[in-house]
Amino acid sequence: MENKKHQEKRNASSKVNSSNQPRRFDSHNRSSRRLRARRGFLGEMPVKASNFVRHYKPKRGDQAVTYARASAREQFYRKSLDNQLKFLRLKLRRGGVHILKEFREIGSGWSDDLARLVAAARYAKKHNAALVAESADRFLRSLHFKHTATNPILPCAEEWSVLREKCGGVEFCTLLSPDMPWKKVRSLQTKRGSRVRCRPGEKKERREELMAQVSRMKFEDGLSCGQIIRKMGVPRSTVRDWIRKTKKGGAVFFTAL
Repeated sequence: MENKKHQEKRNASSKVNSSNQPRRFDSHNRSSRRLRARRGFLGEMPVKASNFVRHYKPKRGDQAVTYARASAREQFYRKSLDNQLKFLRLKLRRGGVHILKEFREIGSGWSDDLARLVAAARYAKKHNAALVAESADRFLRSLHFKHTATNPILPCAEEWSVLREKCGGVEFCTLLSPDMPWKKVRSLQTKRGSRVRCRPGEKKERREELMAQVSRMKFEDGLSCGQIIRKMGVPRSTVRDWIRKTKKGGAVFFTAL
C-alpha cells in the first residue's frame, strides 16, 4: 500500500510540473530550433560529401573566393577564422591561385542563416571563381551532428541540395578531401592551430581589449547582451561574466560631452 501511495504522489507531482513549469527549451531556444529543423530530414540517409563538394587542386592562374566559418566559442578561444584563412592563403598562393576576396562567418554549420556563405557564393559565381573552404564541414554540418559521437552523422542529400539552392547552384570546393573523416579533419585543424604561437601575454591583452569593447557597448551604447553577442561573436556566458565584473569593479564608460 505504501509503495502505491508513493507512486501516486510521484505521478501527481510530475503532472503538476509538466503542466505549470515552463520547458527548458522554448520556441526561442537554439536547441529547440535545431530539433524542429531536424523534422524535415527524418529518415534521410547520410551521403558522401564528395557527391556535392569537389576536392580542389590549385592551378596557376585560377581565381578563388575563400570562405571560413567557425562557431562563436571556436573563434573566441582558438582564433579559428584567422587560422583557417592563413591555411587557405598559404595553400592557394603556393599553387599560383589569385584570391579575389575572403569571407568569414561566425555561426553553426547546421544553421539556415549563413548569410556570408550565400554572399561568398554569389561573388564567386559573378566572377567565375572557385568557392574554396578548408573542409566540407565548413560549408555544412548535419542537423544530427554531435562532436562527442564516435562517428558523427554526415549531412543527407536533401541538406546539401537545399544549401546548394540557397547558394545559387555554385560548386563547393575544399582543400582537404571532402570525405575525410571528421576526427582526422579535427586533428589537422588542431595541429594547424598549434603552429600559430601567441607571444607571452597576447591572450590576456586581447581579453582585456574585448572586455573594454563589451563594457562600452553595454554602458555607453546601451546595447543588450544579445546584440553584443551578435556583434562581437563572444560566447553568451563570457559576455555576462564581463558585464558582471565591470559592474562590480565600477569601471563604467561614459560618453564624452
